[in-house]
Amino acid sequence: MFRNTNPKIDALIDKHFPLTSECAANSFDLIFFKKKQTMTNATNGTTDAGAAAKKNGSQRLDAATLVSGSLVPCGIATGNIAFEFLVALTGALWIARSIVARKNPFPQAIKHPLIVPWIFWVAAIMASLVINGPGNKGWMHDIALVRYLFFVMAVIDLSRRRPVVKYLIYGLGAGALWGALNTLFAYLLGFDFLGRDVGRYALKLKEASRISAFSAYASTFFLSWWLFDKKINRNKKIIIAGIAFVALSLLLQTHIRTSILAAGSGMIFMVGYMGQKRSGFPVAILNVFLACAVTLFFLFAGTFFFTAASPDAQMDMHRLSSYEPNFNSLHARFEIWKVASAMWLENPIFGVGISSFQDAYREVASIVFSGPNGPSLMPGDIMEQTHAHNLLLMLASGTGILGVAAFAWLFTNAARFIFKNGDGYRVGLTAWPVVIFVMGLTGFNIYHSWYQALLAYLIVLIGCHGKGREEQIVW
Repeated sequence: MFRNTNPKIDALIDKHFPLTSECAANSFDLIFFKKKQTMTNATNGTTDAGAAAKKNGSQRLDAATLVSGSLVPCGIATGNIAFEFLVALTGALWIARSIVARKNPFPQAIKHPLIVPWIFWVAAIMASLVINGPGNKGWMHDIALVRYLFFVMAVIDLSRRRPVVKYLIYGLGAGALWGALNTLFAYLLGFDFLGRDVGRYALKLKEASRISAFSAYASTFFLSWWLFDKKINRNKKIIIAGIAFVALSLLLQTHIRTSILAAGSGMIFMVGYMGQKRSGFPVAILNVFLACAVTLFFLFAGTFFFTAASPDAQMDMHRLSSYEPNFNSLHARFEIWKVASAMWLENPIFGVGISSFQDAYREVASIVFSGPNGPSLMPGDIMEQTHAHNLLLMLASGTGILGVAAFAWLFTNAARFIFKNGDGYRVGLTAWPVVIFVMGLTGFNIYHSWYQALLAYLIVLIGCHGKGREEQIVW
C-alpha cells in the first residue's frame, strides 16, 4: 500500500478518513500496475514481432530451398552451369536459413544414415587431394564436390519441417519433359532452345550423355511406379505413364548402350522381384522372361551395339544404313581397366585423386603398355582417359579403399531404405540399386559433376520423409 512520507499526516488521514486513505492507496497501486503492465506488453509485442519476422524469413528460405532443389533435374537436362548453380544455391539457401533461424542443423542432420556415409566419402576425397595434390584441374575441382553433400543435407533437413517428396517427384518429371522438348527442338530445327546444335544430342556427346543416364533412372522409376502401385487413381496413372514413356523415348534416342542396358536390367529385376513378392516364383519367372524379351528387342532393334561409320553420320540420326555393329569399345574397356587397376595397386589406401586422375592415368598407361605393345601401338583414346569406365575401379583408383568403403556404406544404407518400405511411390525406387550397378560396369564417371548431382538428387528422394509428416522415418 502507498503511504505519505510524513508519519503524522498519515496518522491524521487514517483517523478521520480511513476509507479514503485506503482507496487512494489502492488507486495508486492500480495505476502503477497498469503502467508497468503496459510497458511489459509493449516489450513482449516487440519480441513477438521479431520472432514472427524470424519465422517468416525461415519459411521463405525453406520454400526457396525446396524450389531450387526440385529444379536440379531440369538443370541436368540443360547443362553444367544450370545444375551446378541450382545445387550450390540450394546449399547456400539452407545455410542462410540456419543463420536466420539461429539454429545449428548439423547435429541433427548428421544422424541421418544417408548423410554420414557421404560425409566420410567427402573426407576420403579430401584426404586423397591433400596426399596427391590437385593435378591439372586445380584444388577447387575436388573441393567443390562438397556442394553435393550440402545439397543432400539441405533437402533431407528440410524434409523434417515440411513435405518435400512430391516436389522432388515433380522435378524428376519436369526434367524428363524439359529434356524431351529440348531434344525435339534440336532435331526439328538443328539446335535447341539455347542455340546448341543437334550434334550435342547424338550418341555420347555432351547433352546426350547426361540425358541418357538421367532417363535411365527416370524411366525405371516412373515405369515401376505406374506398373506396380495399385493404390494410385486412374488420372495419376495416365500422367505417370506419360512421363515414363517420354523418359524411355529420351533414353532410346541417345543410342547409349550402357544406359539402355542398365534401365532394362532394372526393369527385369523389378518384374521378377514384384512377381515373386505378389504372385509367387512361377509368375516371377514368366515376368522375367517377358521383360528380357522386351529389353532385347530394344537393345537390338537399332539401339544396341551401333556406332556411326563416319563423322557425318553422327549428325544425322535418320541415316540408320550408315550404322554398323561395333564391339571395339568393349576391348578398349579392358585396356582401360588394366591401367586403372595398376593405378589402384600403386595407391591402394587413398588412390591417385580425382583432379589428378588424368595425369596419373597417362603416366601409368605409358608403363603398362611399354614394350611390344607400347604407346605407339595403342589408340590415342586408350592413352588418355578422364575416368576408369567402371564404378568400382573409379572409386578405387581415384580415392582408394577409403572411397570404396564410403560409397559401399552409402549404397547399402540407400538399399535398406528402399526395401524397408516399398509402398507408394517408393516402389519406383526398387530398381535403383540395379540400375546404378549395371550402369557402373562400363559407364559414366561417378565423380563427374553431373553424375554427382544426379546421385545426390536420387539419394534425397530415397532418404526424405515419404509423405511429409504422415510417414516418419526413424533416424
